[in-house]
Amino acid sequence: MIVLSDLDHTLVDENSTYGFVRMALEEAGRSDDAEAVARLHARTGGRGFLFAALHRVTGSDLARPWALGRLAGLERDFLAQVGRRYAPALWERAPLEAPRDRLEELQRDGGRVVLVSSSLEEVVAPIAELLGVDHRASALAYQGGRCTGTLERDLTGRKEDAVEELLRSGEPLAFLTDNLTDYDLMARADRRIVVLRRASERAAWARLEPEFVEVGG
Repeated sequence: MIVLSDLDHTLVDENSTYGFVRMALEEAGRSDDAEAVARLHARTGGRGFLFAALHRVTGSDLARPWALGRLAGLERDFLAQVGRRYAPALWERAPLEAPRDRLEELQRDGGRVVLVSSSLEEVVAPIAELLGVDHRASALAYQGGRCTGTLERDLTGRKEDAVEELLRSGEPLAFLTDNLTDYDLMARADRRIVVLRRASERAAWARLEPEFVEVGG
């Protein structure tokens, strides 16, 4: 069985993109930008309130490209080093134990685990290495060894395309996620496991008849 798993708010209780960007900016000496990203993620301050309102209207996280844009000019090697420090610390600091237990159960039963996340390669790759599993992730764009502040590959809403070769294998598929943007991919799974933060979210998934792993009130 192939076992696909999301990362943010599925296995870790944090948005790793904002966390990584903030740490990179702090270590690069860009404290003002780091604080702006922190306020943006918390949806505080004028810019934070604006992006929060746009998110409600458009359904898109327009704050994310703004935050990624703050990375422009930083070297690839530097960002890779930040990721190698940030990722294991994140894994230890913000665990979601019940979903992790379910993932370990599937792995013990012979499942081949693949992390499939719209989070950044710089974060997902070190965690996948820590777990000894494969991964698919979004990728920052670089030019001349420096980050452009944009994405070369964005898996947001496109995870199905990123694992198409796995889906064609014909092996049974399990999928673990909290994210409704993964609905179509979840529909293709043989075993469907939803990480549930709020009871009110059950209805949105009900048609797929998934298993629920509760992590919130």
